Amino acid sequence: MGGVCGVYSLNGPVIFDLLKATQRLQHLGQDWSGIALTDNRSNSDPIKYIVKPGTVRNEFSLDYIADEKDGNYIPKEKFSGHVGMGVTNPAEKQPMCLTSKIGQFALAFDGKILNADKLKQEFFDRGQALYRGSEVEILMKLVTRGSAETGNIIEGIKYMNNKIVGSNSTVVLHNNDIYACRDSYAVNPLQIGESENLLIVSSETDSIRRTGAKFIRDVAPGEIIRLSENGIESVFSMPSKKLAHCAFRPMYTSRADAVLDGINSDLVRKKIGAWHMEQDLKEGLRLDFTTGMQMSGTSYGLGAQIASMKLFPIYGHFVPYNEAFLYDRYSGRSYILDTQFMRDMMAGEKVSVMEHNVEGKSFSLYDDSIVRLTVLVNKVKALFDAGAKEVHARIGFPPLIDTCLLNVSTKKKEELAIYKYKDVDGICEKLGATSLRYIPENVLMDILPEGTNLTKNDFCTYCITSENPLLVEA
Repeated sequence: MGGVCGVYSLNGPVIFDLLKATQRLQHLGQDWSGIALTDNRSNSDPIKYIVKPGTVRNEFSLDYIADEKDGNYIPKEKFSGHVGMGVTNPAEKQPMCLTSKIGQFALAFDGKILNADKLKQEFFDRGQALYRGSEVEILMKLVTRGSAETGNIIEGIKYMNNKIVGSNSTVVLHNNDIYACRDSYAVNPLQIGESENLLIVSSETDSIRRTGAKFIRDVAPGEIIRLSENGIESVFSMPSKKLAHCAFRPMYTSRADAVLDGINSDLVRKKIGAWHMEQDLKEGLRLDFTTGMQMSGTSYGLGAQIASMKLFPIYGHFVPYNEAFLYDRYSGRSYILDTQFMRDMMAGEKVSVMEHNVEGKSFSLYDDSIVRLTVLVNKVKALFDAGAKEVHARIGFPPLIDTCLLNVSTKKKEELAIYKYKDVDGICEKLGATSLRYIPENVLMDILPEGTNLTKNDFCTYCITSENPLLVEA
């Protein structure tokens, strides 16, 4: 899991729009933030790249990137390019920059390379060395090898895509142009936008909007596009035998306002909340209100409220939405932190209880998923400590039974709640909730592709089924 973007400025320095776009991907990774820049006025301009531990907002402040003059901010020399790429990542230092037969190029990607060890061994068998042996370095070496004969970077990117097994949404900066590609399974999103002043490719919709650009379309599975002075060009398309869009991404990792491959994250979450509410009403549950864990459960809880209004003529009971928590917008995401200690610390900082809303009340509490049970167990206890009468936990994603195959996430199966507490009843007991219900897999997979051209077979559900969607093994 991570976020990448590439921005081609048609008028003026790119740094301000680049950082706006990259910052809007921060929820996808907070350990590393990086940018690479060059100037589209001369092919001889070297690529300048900077990678920092931490967030874009903290590490690339306005005073750091620009000088103030007569009320205007002028980018400092090392940030003066017209073409750039940005990345946020929870695992690797990105972007990386190399020089080869095709000249200098920088690369960043969102994904996971399953055959990384096999590819490393290929390099070693050829007598080649690796600096860190990271996945981004492996991708760059493959691009270098694939372009060596022709000197054409497009051939290098095609070679890279053919050699790897796994997922990759990749952005490359070369000769003052931006190249972007997506694996043929289209596991992770990649989108194209355009405005009067710039061209952009990015992992999420709001990153595009933040620059003032409008969403044009999603990068197709297996497609390579180029952003240049000639505009947006599709330069290659690899046939896709099967799609494997990440089913977890719209439910959890994406922003609620993201629309990825036609899937509106907010609407899908509201439909799931509506399904839960209908089950509660059918079972005769009398709730005072519904709420969501901020910010992850808000759309689900609002969907539940809307459903109760629509179903009022049948069940005669309206369930309003109310806040049980106050969210600290300066906190990060506990899911993507490395250690349990840090996850516990972050979970404690994220929200505080609105005691006057919950005291003496029975309500449903929505959250997008249960991974390790780090956050929710403490919050349910806090709600009862504040005087809640009943807390009915409602979860927007089925029980996780495996670690993610095609993205960076939970590292060990043993960390997952279903293994630590044996079954759903065991999780509910540990959670301390009055009741617990997950969305069933079959219901989720009916809701997820609704309104799109996708089917339930077009998604990777490895984390909830352990079924490998790839047609080849690593």
